[in-house]
Amino acid sequence: MQVFRLRQKIVLLFLLGITGVGFSQENYFLTLSTTKAKPLAMASAYTSIEDDIVSAFYNPATLSLYQYEKNFRLTFYLNPISPTTYYIYLNQKNNQQAKNSSSIQQFFETTGLFVKSLVFTVKMVDMALIFHEQTADENFLKEQKKFLYGFNIWENSYHTCTARIKLAERVALGIAGSIYFKEIEGKIEQGFGFSYGILLKPSNNLNVGLSFIDFPNNMSGIRLPLERMVDQTMNIGVSYKPLNSTTLSFDLRNLTEEERKSVREAHFGIEQRIFSILAIRGGYFQERFKDSRTFSAGIALFDSNLMFSKDNRFDHSQFMLNYSLVHHRINNQFFNWHVLSLLIRI
Repeated sequence: MQVFRLRQKIVLLFLLGITGVGFSQENYFLTLSTTKAKPLAMASAYTSIEDDIVSAFYNPATLSLYQYEKNFRLTFYLNPISPTTYYIYLNQKNNQQAKNSSSIQQFFETTGLFVKSLVFTVKMVDMALIFHEQTADENFLKEQKKFLYGFNIWENSYHTCTARIKLAERVALGIAGSIYFKEIEGKIEQGFGFSYGILLKPSNNLNVGLSFIDFPNNMSGIRLPLERMVDQTMNIGVSYKPLNSTTLSFDLRNLTEEERKSVREAHFGIEQRIFSILAIRGGYFQERFKDSRTFSAGIALFDSNLMFSKDNRFDHSQFMLNYSLVHHRINNQFFNWHVLSLLIRI
């Protein structure tokens, strides 16, 4: 009965978010280039969940790919949405900067968005380069009123290098460094940020993760919208699989020292996979010190493991197409963020 009620709530959330029935609300779109549709559908309760490049942004120790150990393997992630959307954006842009841009420059800017990530796997080590991750900046999100809308992602994104080493069967450490680009009052600023993590696996179906996040000083709130990541804070996560197809996750976010401003929050997420064709996700969290609640829901299609031999399959599902809806209420205002991800691995 509880599972049935949960499904009803997820369906209702989709209907309300997509149709806008019942109350006045704003819709924003993060659909150009992102890996985060899956975590956002689970309220970003992702500190302890092992995944591919998706989880590296929340805890670099959770980066994990292949089911069986590889002497060496190079994995590509391709994103066909970004170059297509960006090409349309460049051709429709009417400001002087676009007119002065050369065709060669536009060609490289467009094709450069096609490769989303490279992952090097060598025995117990995974290292990933993740490119042009679109920032969930609230100001830019509010400007995106279309489902697939392009803007200058090269000047409003970040690139990440992350590595994970498996110390033992149930212990892993990770580190990640990112360079951020953000357009502030017409100027492009950049900064470096780092994150560190550890993953413990007390049992086959239980994970415990711990991560520390440090953002650039001039962009300390760059991942606060949607993800609720606070600068220089610890995050703790626990995930449990009562069944192989079901994942429950819990994050306690933004743990700080007493003298620092604390915005500790509890985030809850759930994923139910149906064979290798479909996954349904949901999540919830409430902002501290505010009359603000966030519900999330998501759906995913087609596990790419079906395309590979047993030796080259991931140790987890990797759904190619992911969509999430984040429904945020603050006081009497309602906001919906639509997030889309299409990643093809080879």
